[in-house]
Amino acid sequence: MLRDWLTVCLRGLIRHRLYTTINIMGLAVGLAAALLIGTYVRHELSYDSMYADGDRIYRITRIEHRSGQQPRPVGPVSYPVGELLQRERPEFEHLALISWFPVVLQHEGEPIREIMHIASPGFFQIFDLPFLKGDPVTALAEPYGLVLTEKMARKYFGDADPVGQSLSIARGESFRVTGVVADPPTNSSIQFDMVVSLATPFPEFEKPRTLWFNNWLNVFVRLHPGESANAVEAELGDMLQRHVPNYEPPGKASSTFTLHMQPLADFHLGPFPGLDYSGRRTLAAFAAVAGLILIVAGINFVNLSTARATLRAREVALRKTLGASRGGLVLRFMGEAVLLTALAGVVAMALAELLLPLLTDALNIRLEEDFASPLSQLLTLAGLVLVIGILSGIYPAFLLTRHNPADTMRGGSAPQGSGRLRTALVVGQFAVAIGLSTASLVILAQTRHAGSAQLGFDRENVVLWRGLNNPAVAGGWQVFRDRVTELPGVVSAAAVR
Repeated sequence: MLRDWLTVCLRGLIRHRLYTTINIMGLAVGLAAALLIGTYVRHELSYDSMYADGDRIYRITRIEHRSGQQPRPVGPVSYPVGELLQRERPEFEHLALISWFPVVLQHEGEPIREIMHIASPGFFQIFDLPFLKGDPVTALAEPYGLVLTEKMARKYFGDADPVGQSLSIARGESFRVTGVVADPPTNSSIQFDMVVSLATPFPEFEKPRTLWFNNWLNVFVRLHPGESANAVEAELGDMLQRHVPNYEPPGKASSTFTLHMQPLADFHLGPFPGLDYSGRRTLAAFAAVAGLILIVAGINFVNLSTARATLRAREVALRKTLGASRGGLVLRFMGEAVLLTALAGVVAMALAELLLPLLTDALNIRLEEDFASPLSQLLTLAGLVLVIGILSGIYPAFLLTRHNPADTMRGGSAPQGSGRLRTALVVGQFAVAIGLSTASLVILAQTRHAGSAQLGFDRENVVLWRGLNNPAVAGGWQVFRDRVTELPGVVSAAAVR
């Protein structure tokens, strides 16, 4: 029975090649666009979901308050404030301080530039990435202890066991590898290649460790079970007033700061305190666009199906005359809609696979394998095919089967459906298409303007260096500026702090 039905459906589709091609390509383009947008949205929403007890992990962010200005989140805090939080807040199960600085490693006689993070022992207890070698509890407990990611361990030591071996930086310090951790997933807000113990006595960090208002460390905490982040945050202001020298709360000082506990779920998308921005609103807009594209594709399918009512009226009448029930015919036509959508899904899958690398390059993102895998897309596609096939096939199925077969066989008019509904579908389809096209053109014009607008200076031959405010290099920025000025071809150099 199923085989006969499938044979009849395929013969009908092959007989009407133009109709089949238009319908399949229209649905395929819509499904491919929805797949790509859905993959991106799922990737963004998955950020930091790999960490255990994520609902108890927070970043303590410094909020600047200046007279006449909106509060502004700036992130890092000073080392004394970090120590104060560790000492005064028993609600924290673990606390980690972390920063970064550029280094030049000396390896096999060659200088190699890397970014080295510096963190306290609690870092790998909060962000529990799998340790391939070593102990996450003690890996950063001793000075000069160094944890490498799997990628860095392979880069510097190949297949040999790196634990116990040393890496040196060009200026002389030597670090002992105490652990190897799995590479952070691409959908983790916490990215690093190598982490050295915060107990290491770097000369450039000695003075910043004593200054209350030299902010260079990010603070992450994990609360004990049952503790309330709101209750803890409400008490942080009193703690600052008791212990921070010359501290005054907002409203009593022209420039001061407060501390805010930002949940792990907000690290990537926000909302961010003091800023009218949330990445979730952007993702909601992307999801809405995907939904509109699918609606346009579905409306196009309905319009084409109802337009063919005249061609199929006698077929329906003949089947009813031979004893077919209306319910059976409705299921038949809805099955044809699902089959056509499934064929469109196969084409959509191929299009999505071809276009996904272009999308990731354009957005400058890297997807984890489970997001980019054909199996993941196939499961998503199967759900879309079933839903769209059924929703798109309901109205044409009931329209084609509602007329009396005797009237149709005598030459009566074929079912055309409600003129108002068909008009509404056509108008809605064009309205959505025009709206999306207009929005795309506006965004394109804004992007081109941002890339070509006159900024008041000549951007050609201007080079910008970042990171000079890091404590590891901040003390030598004047020397760096002067040396750059002496280079051949450099007209002038300036530094802004």
